[in-house]
Amino acid sequence: MQRIPRDLLALLFIAYLFVWLVFFVTGSFKGAPLLAILGVLHIVFLIFAGFIVVFYLLAPLDDINWKRR
Repeated sequence: MQRIPRDLLALLFIAYLFVWLVFFVTGSFKGAPLLAILGVLHIVFLIFAGFIVVFYLLAPLDDINWKRR
């Protein structure tokens, strides 16, 4: 089984932080129970993560390995 590349993990972490930031800035948390907040956040994050993984897999290897040049 292959390890997940660090570039992909970094992109996923940034997307996760971005989702939290958007929800805090827009005030979507006001009066909501914690379980509802976590549920919505993780569903939105999974959608972002899915797009990131798909675009990562579709990217040419030359673009992904730019640090090794």
